[in-house]
Amino acid sequence: MVDIDYVKNLEKAKKHAARYAMLMGQMPSFLREGIIKTGDEYKDANLGVGSGLERGVKTIIIAKGNYRWFAQSLHARFILYPQNKFYVPELILMHESAHLSIQGKITTDNKWYPAVLTDGKYITKYARTNRGEDVADTISFWVAVRCIEGFSQKKKEKILKAIPNRIKFLDDFVKDNKLNTSPMVCS
Repeated sequence: MVDIDYVKNLEKAKKHAARYAMLMGQMPSFLREGIIKTGDEYKDANLGVGSGLERGVKTIIIAKGNYRWFAQSLHARFILYPQNKFYVPELILMHESAHLSIQGKITTDNKWYPAVLTDGKYITKYARTNRGEDVADTISFWVAVRCIEGFSQKKKEKILKAIPNRIKFLDDFVKDNKLNTSPMVCS
């Protein structure tokens, strides 16, 4: 969805919509689609409003202004502001998608908190603010380390040194629950 404030500049609205659609399409599908728990397994889901589960991203609102991007779990949507130059779009899309798709499953997993304690630090200052932000920031770094071909080896080593237990947790979580990382190949 594109904010009505773009009515005077439809070409700019189309440009933003195309850019963010392409970036969303390149993300691991479990971050877009969400997961549900049935028995002891997680499965990809495309659930309706009111299910109470991480439904994934159903709507993206492209708004005008220089504000913070944010997710609204109840509506399975997030609002982005292309004018805000503070954010790296690829990373923030993963971050906000993680809030809507997988954050709850990870923060309630009994193996997550011990991994956080064992790491003894956070990957960003923002990750320190609460468990949900820690998961969302960590997901972006996991994708960078495990899924992006050509990612700097030096940066990869720095991330693995900083939060090895969270990265290992996510490795196991994705593998054990057979989460779909398509179109990315994550190893």
